Amino acid sequence: MIKRSAYVLMWRVLGMALLFLVHTSISNALGAKEYGVFSIALTISAIAAIIPPFGWPTTLVRLIADYRESAEFSLLKGAFIRAGQTTLSLSALLILLLVLISMFVKQDFGRGIMLGALLAPVSSFIYLRRRSLQG
Repeated sequence: MIKRSAYVLMWRVLGMALLFLVHTSISNALGAKEYGVFSIALTISAIAAIIPPFGWPTTLVRLIADYRESAEFSLLKGAFIRAGQTTLSLSALLILLLVLISMFVKQDFGRGIMLGALLAPVSSFIYLRRRSLQG
């Protein structure tokens, strides 16, 4: 058990170090203004990824356990399909909202919001799948 924990800790520390190096490299390559746009896009994407799944990640964890126990795999498939549909439709609405917001702010900030809006659906689906794999 301790060996596994040390292994997980090692990979997490390695991942954080790699992320630090990547962000440092990107900031040096882009410059201050462009890195600001990049940071805004990542922040908008991270925040917006939580909204479209609309509670499905937590629900899927519970449904996976229930449906696997009762061997109702067609219902499990239906739950995944409905979660995807909900996430997709709310992501589309969120993109429209962020595009409208980006029209009324400064150009550079608006560009960051637009990039974040484009990344938000991808981040939402990654968040949904990652959480559903916990079940």
